[in-house]
Amino acid sequence: MARWFDPAHHKVKLVAGIVLLKDDGAALFQLRDNKPGLPCAGQWSLPSGRCESDETMAACAKRELLEETGYACETLEKLVTLEPGHDGYENYQMTAFQALYDGVQPLKCLEGQEIRFIERSAATGYSIPVFILNVWDLAIHKMREKIK
Repeated sequence: MARWFDPAHHKVKLVAGIVLLKDDGAALFQLRDNKPGLPCAGQWSLPSGRCESDETMAACAKRELLEETGYACETLEKLVTLEPGHDGYENYQMTAFQALYDGVQPLKCLEGQEIRFIERSAATGYSIPVFILNVWDLAIHKMREKIK
């Protein structure tokens, strides 16, 4: 059941994230720190974070990916914006983007516990929020549509 969201009583936090895909649909995930109050704490999530007041959502997504993995992303495609209230995240509006991994730039875990590419068929073996799985599926679908 969807919850009613009243922006007058909650400050919405704008968040941007990236589904960084390999050609086979595997996506880059970060094992989040297990800190109280941290969204998706102790779970596997996409590289993402809060937007600064002076940046676009796309710029935020690129900055967060760079800060968390050292990867400089050139081209992004917007996937979806999840409005406040999605999956119990009442104060968060998340805009997700996708990009293809170039296979050249090295990736480093600069935030969180670990980063790795996860194949979609192996996702059930990881603690990944359902809304992230849905965003990932959308990214794979859009990638395959471009190939056709």
